Amino acid sequence: EGFDKNHPAAPSLEAFEVLHMPPGLFRENLKRVFNVIASPKEMGYLMDLYDPNKIGQVDSKQFLINFVQMGKKERDTKRRAFLENSREAIKRAKLEEEEKLASQWAKAESKIDFAFTEEDFASAVEKMTVASAKYDKTHPAAPCLDGFTGGPIKPGEFREMMKNAFKVLFSPRELGAVVSRYLYAGDTAKIDGKKFLIAFMKLGFDERAKVKAATIAKQRKAKFDRIKEAELKLLEAQQKVVVDIDPDFTQQDKEAALAKLITSSAMYDKNSPGSPSLDVFNALFLTPAAFREV
Repeated sequence: EGFDKNHPAAPSLEAFEVLHMPPGLFRENLKRVFNVIASPKEMGYLMDLYDPNKIGQVDSKQFLINFVQMGKKERDTKRRAFLENSREAIKRAKLEEEEKLASQWAKAESKIDFAFTEEDFASAVEKMTVASAKYDKTHPAAPCLDGFTGGPIKPGEFREMMKNAFKVLFSPRELGAVVSRYLYAGDTAKIDGKKFLIAFMKLGFDERAKVKAATIAKQRKAKFDRIKEAELKLLEAQQKVVVDIDPDFTQQDKEAALAKLITSSAMYDKNSPGSPSLDVFNALFLTPAAFREV
């Protein structure tokens, strides 16, 4: 059983690659190669088995064939037993999980209160909105929602499904409010999963749109504030700074001015987090004083 001829550490079988082998040598090879110690009576049995012509020597080829076959058969038997035990363990675990879930649902059926208020429904909607806004069906870990589209759902089952899929835990009154709002047609005790799912998804869509609109408005205000701040600074610069301009410049002055601009331009990176805003240059004209200041 423990012998595998394909294993890197498998012992060499060269000692058995002879046509026949005397009993003493056969016994020593069994001990040395396979760590098998045969008693005298066991040797008698092995000789009877592998010396069919009764010549007093072991048929080495037949022994090796039978030896390898016996090991393979034993390993296959244990492998089948292991697989069978694994399948049984999986079945038992699945049955236990189903029984546990059934027990949870049975208990959940009693955790519903139809004496709810509008505040209870509003609280339930708030919980659903948060969960729906976070739900992304394209995410690899997104929960499967097939259970919500399979027909009418008992309140207890619905409560457990919401807890498992979206981590939403309704209070008894919140559950009663949701069930009452999305009742299955013709059944006053079950919820319409499809109707609920449509409303649930809409809550998330509306919430994401609301957050996106608020973000855009915040970005626009921030940009407006930056422009106003730049204009204010520009106005202050125009009021404080008086620039003397000498039109009688030389070639050296021209080269010095260009060198400063080139150096500054080479160091500027608009994608750098600390790069200064260029909003001030969005003005149609700049006075010399303002231009020099910015």
